[in-house]
Amino acid sequence: MIGRAETGRAHSAVLARWDPVSGTAHLHWRGPETGARHRTEFASRVLLSFAGDRLTAIDLFDCPDSLTRVRADHAAAHGVPIFDAGWLWLPLATGPVTKRLAGHGRIEVVVAGERLAEVRVTARLLWNHPGPQPPPVVALDGTAALSGVRLVAMDLDGTLLDSTGTVPSRVRAAVRAAARGGVRPAFVTGRPLADTVALLRAADLRGHVACSNGAVVLDETGRVLHRRAIDGERAAAVRRILRGTFPELTLGAVDESRLFLDPGFPADLAQDWRSQLCAGPVSGALDDGRVLKVLAAHPASTAEELAPAVSGALGGAYQVTYSTQRFLEISDARATKGAAVAAVAAATGVPLTAVAAVGDMPNDLPMMEPSALAVAVGNAHPRVLDAADLIVRGNDLDGVAELLDAVLAARRESGRAEAEEEDQRGTSCKTRS
Repeated sequence: MIGRAETGRAHSAVLARWDPVSGTAHLHWRGPETGARHRTEFASRVLLSFAGDRLTAIDLFDCPDSLTRVRADHAAAHGVPIFDAGWLWLPLATGPVTKRLAGHGRIEVVVAGERLAEVRVTARLLWNHPGPQPPPVVALDGTAALSGVRLVAMDLDGTLLDSTGTVPSRVRAAVRAAARGGVRPAFVTGRPLADTVALLRAADLRGHVACSNGAVVLDETGRVLHRRAIDGERAAAVRRILRGTFPELTLGAVDESRLFLDPGFPADLAQDWRSQLCAGPVSGALDDGRVLKVLAAHPASTAEELAPAVSGALGGAYQVTYSTQRFLEISDARATKGAAVAAVAAATGVPLTAVAAVGDMPNDLPMMEPSALAVAVGNAHPRVLDAADLIVRGNDLDGVAELLDAVLAARRESGRAEAEEEDQRGTSCKTRS
C-alpha cells in the first residue's frame, strides 16, 4: 500500500498498491454510481502527489479528446476532478505536497454521462520511486579531483533536499563539517530569494546563496554580489511574444520577495506556493522592472518538450530552462547558475579549478560545465547524469553528504601525503648536509 485517500464525496476512494520489484503502482478511484457508463483506455504520463504517506492527487497528462466534455467544477478543496485540454487532475485529499512520483502507465477512465465515475491507473514510476535506489554509478574515492575541491555549489530541490523538501540531518551535519574543514558551501537554486533564505535559516546552514537560477547572488552576510533583473520594457516584450506565439501558456513572475501567478496556472502549484503568492496580475509585476524570472506552464506539454520552441521564439537575450517538467523558467541570459557560481568563486578567491557542482536537473548544467568536478545525484535527469564526472546516491539517500564526506576524506589524505613528502624532503636535506 503506497497511499489511501478519502475525498469526502460519497463512495469516492482510492486503493493504491506498490510493487517494488517491477516499480509499478496500481490505483483505483471510484465516484458515485450514476447513469450509463462509457469506458476509455489510453496510455499517459502520470504524476502522483503525496502529503507524507497520504496520496493527495493524480495527474494524467495525455487524456484523449473524448474526455473533453467531462463535467468538473474547479473546486480542488472539495476533491472535485479537474480536466483541461488533455490534462486530468484528480485531487483526493488536502495537505502540503511533500513528494511527487512520476512515470508512464495504462489508464482506464469510466464516464457516466458527462461526469467522471471511475479511474484506474497502472503506472511504472520512473523518477523518485519509493523503492531503494541503486548504488552510485561511479564510486567516490580519494582522487586528486576531490582533494582539490575548496567550494561546493549545490542545488536545493532534488539534490540537497530530500523528497519531503527538508534537509536531512546527515546532510546538514556534512555541510557544517565541510565548512569547518575548509570547503565552502554555496546554495544555488531556482527558488525565490525569500523562500531560500527562510529554508536555509530553518536548517541553520550558512554560505553564499544564488536564487532564481542565478539572477541574484548574496554573500554570507546577505550583501548582493550581483542582480540580473528583466526590466519593464524587456518583460513586456517577453509577455507579448509568449502570448502571441503560445496562447495556451499561463504565466507567473518572481522577484526577490514576491510570486505572481496568472489564473489557470497549475492549481496544485498555486496551493503549494500560497505562502509566497501575492495578489495582483502577472502583467503588473512584469511592468515594474524588478522581475528575476518569468514562469510559463502549458496544459499539454512538458517543460522539456516546450523549451526549444520558447527559446527559439525569445532569442538569445534570455535563458530558458526548467527544474521540473511542470513549467519553464525564463531569465535574463546572464542569469544562469554558471554565472552565479563564477561570481561566488571570484568573491571567495576560489578558482573554478577548485569548484565542485552537484545537481539533478537541466538548469544545473550551466554550473556543472565550468566547474572542475561535475556531480549528479542518483535521481538526476538523464542529461545531468550524462554530463557528470561523478554520480553519488540520490537525494533521499543523502547523496550530497556522501560527496562532502568524500571531499573531506580526500583532503585529509592529500594533506597527510603532502606532510609526508615535506618530511622526506627535510630528511633528505639533513642527509646531504
